[in-house]
Amino acid sequence: MSTIFQKLKEQPEYIRYPYISHIRFPHYKNLISGLNIKFQYPITALIGVNGSSKSSVLRAIYGAPKDKSIEDYWFETNIDNVGDDKGDKQKSCFIYGYYNTPAGRDVEVIKTRIKKEKNPDYWEPSRPILSYDMEKMPSEEEVPVGCGRSETRWNPIEKNVIFLDFRHEAISAFDRFFYTSAFQKTETMKTKQDYIRRYAKNLGSIIKNNLTSYKLYKKEKLNKNELLSTDVVNKISQILGKHYSQVRIVEHNLYTREFSRTIYVSCSDDLNYSEAFAGSGEFSVISLVKAVMEAPEKSLILLDEPEVSIHPGAQEKLVKFLAEQAYTKHHQIVYTTHSPSMIRELPPEAIHVLYTDIDGKTNVRSNVYADEAFVEIGASFEKKTVIVEDKMAKLVIDKILEDNNLSANFDVIMSPNGADWIKKYSVLENSLRNTVNVIFILDGDQRKEHMDPDTIPASENNSLFDKIKEQTGCEIEVPHQKDDEEDKINKQRAYLKYYKEHVYYFPVNDPEEILWNYANNKEGINDSDIKQCFCKLSDKNFGKNTADYIFKTAEMCAHNMNTQADEHCVTLLGYIRSVLD
Repeated sequence: MSTIFQKLKEQPEYIRYPYISHIRFPHYKNLISGLNIKFQYPITALIGVNGSSKSSVLRAIYGAPKDKSIEDYWFETNIDNVGDDKGDKQKSCFIYGYYNTPAGRDVEVIKTRIKKEKNPDYWEPSRPILSYDMEKMPSEEEVPVGCGRSETRWNPIEKNVIFLDFRHEAISAFDRFFYTSAFQKTETMKTKQDYIRRYAKNLGSIIKNNLTSYKLYKKEKLNKNELLSTDVVNKISQILGKHYSQVRIVEHNLYTREFSRTIYVSCSDDLNYSEAFAGSGEFSVISLVKAVMEAPEKSLILLDEPEVSIHPGAQEKLVKFLAEQAYTKHHQIVYTTHSPSMIRELPPEAIHVLYTDIDGKTNVRSNVYADEAFVEIGASFEKKTVIVEDKMAKLVIDKILEDNNLSANFDVIMSPNGADWIKKYSVLENSLRNTVNVIFILDGDQRKEHMDPDTIPASENNSLFDKIKEQTGCEIEVPHQKDDEEDKINKQRAYLKYYKEHVYYFPVNDPEEILWNYANNKEGINDSDIKQCFCKLSDKNFGKNTADYIFKTAEMCAHNMNTQADEHCVTLLGYIRSVLD
């Protein structure tokens, strides 16, 4: 973890008050009842495959603060029914917590959808509902009315909110007209290109003369004409790896009826262009950096898929920029993403994976390592991939790949949550997708004879759950179509087959046993526990046996390995080559 992410982790939480500490959902869209997301780090990434309700959660967070409502993004129509049943317990709602400074305590606020005659999508804070495990309001002697509360409920959190949806809202004036607007031909303007050329002259006049007002046919066409500050321009240049001398944003309705934005950038005296020539990634980064850097301190910043159209290198710089802004201005930042580059530097407490459970409901796995999240969404399998349990196993596999000139062909991913996590989630997800370019190499202490599902007769279909448990040592519920027994059986058999074809084991109980054979200075260390051997060797070499020094000792062993002569490494190479066949 780089310095800024570590500094952000060590920053005291009170410095960000008030911020949303968690959000939970008793009854909301397709989310499992009681789904709870805790915000334990100033930046939060919500990841998951398409349709996993990431945006729905983000919009609920948007609707949490005072004077904000989810109805801006979720409302009922004749063809889209929210589906609330009668009775308070079944009304769509969400609950969030924050530290209420006037009251001097952590509180929870519930916002509930209330159908009104003039507004069927009205959301309002309501009194605590005890059946949702909310605490009863304290007496007025404990907390007087006016100290962060009314008579019946806690006040909503007060936060400035920045919401950017990069699929829909961060769209330039040119793109909005050219790709989404209807166009009616005239004698002088037969194509959209003709239309743009005509009104670009007016836009050019606004830019050239730095106008603050521009009327056409007696109607105001200019809402804003702004040169961005040097600090903002420098940060945009840093993220995109391109030197901009000037960036201008013009809000106008020359192209469409609604006001939308044109960016006009200068890279040098002879290189100036608008978003018509710029990439959509440039427009997105400029919009985001401007919004975040101009946001008041302690803002709630919500970004829906900010990586859209931005290359991976810029994505990594973008996340670092967000961390810097969160650190210096104490923002709370939440974003949805599909991109490994957007979570690579984040600690586990910042990452939440939304997934569909066995009943077709959205659930969440929290405190997920970035590598595990890559596996969860299948994002890192562009290359052949080997998934192992820990850093020691990765050391061995990396050295085998290096010695056989295969490093460029493979990614090696470790799962710090261990073997059971791999079996329950990673193997399961990839069996459902039938991912062909990935294998799993578990430690030898997990070894069991592979079960061949083709030899299991149909008469034993009812025992497939038990057979999966026998094979893996874990209780694994395989998602399937509800009330579809045939689909359930097919997917259980597919899991067993995938396990047989993609899961391998180290030929020794622990990868450390292979590394230990290449350790120097190990005389006198004969502990039966191989992990203790590494502790003692680390102490002998460095005078310390913390995790970092133990790993450094293991790295020295890996450097000495002769993988092409080592029988265990030759066996492992055979597993690896199976992916190449």
